[in-house]
Amino acid sequence: MYHYGYYVRLADGRFKLSGDDWGQTLDSYKDGDSLGVRNGVEGIVVGLVKGEEAQRNRFDVMVLIEQRSVKTGQAVTPHEPRLTTRPQIQIDFQGHKFRAVGNKLHVRPENESFHDFQVNHLLWQMGKDWFDAEMAKPLDDRHVILKWRHERAEQFRKHQKPDQDPGSPVAAPATGEGKALQVLADDIYQLAHALEAPKRVITRLRDIHEFQGARYEVLVASVVLPAKTGHLI
Repeated sequence: MYHYGYYVRLADGRFKLSGDDWGQTLDSYKDGDSLGVRNGVEGIVVGLVKGEEAQRNRFDVMVLIEQRSVKTGQAVTPHEPRLTTRPQIQIDFQGHKFRAVGNKLHVRPENESFHDFQVNHLLWQMGKDWFDAEMAKPLDDRHVILKWRHERAEQFRKHQKPDQDPGSPVAAPATGEGKALQVLADDIYQLAHALEAPKRVITRLRDIHEFQGARYEVLVASVVLPAKTGHLI
């Protein structure tokens, strides 16, 4: 295992240590990787330091992070270091991407983006029976999560280039519905690193009449629980 240190760029341009964890290889990240979105701010990898310089700081890899506004794309320079989300735990091996969430390992397509994985992870938590039942309904009658998902998919279709591989990631401006889905997916992802999402909360998320209250509980838990269990947020 290799020791990773995470450094966030501050307002004066310096990088300050924000946290650390462990990875199975020295190549878990590359420049431009997203560490996820929280409160409208996305963590972007802007540099990697390895070798002697990293070892002088007692790490195998130093990950340099810049926080950027999702709305404007401009850098956000906090005065206090804080990661916008828990770092991805992943490795590419033999044409697949292995992603760890909590105590579970997911084998995923190599070209799946982190944001796509988070949305898929959210749907897995909601359950196949629920998903199939909702998808059998007309779009207007579906659960709001699947309406958001539909809007996100349509936005990607609009911006997919004619000669682009259908399985490759597509860059598209985020809509309000797409942002709402991504933030919920990230909150569930953060929560899953700390503990299994309580069945009661998932049941309430599935019920559109209980959704708003359950969604707020997930938001609070995703912020508080990882911090209390020693995980990065």
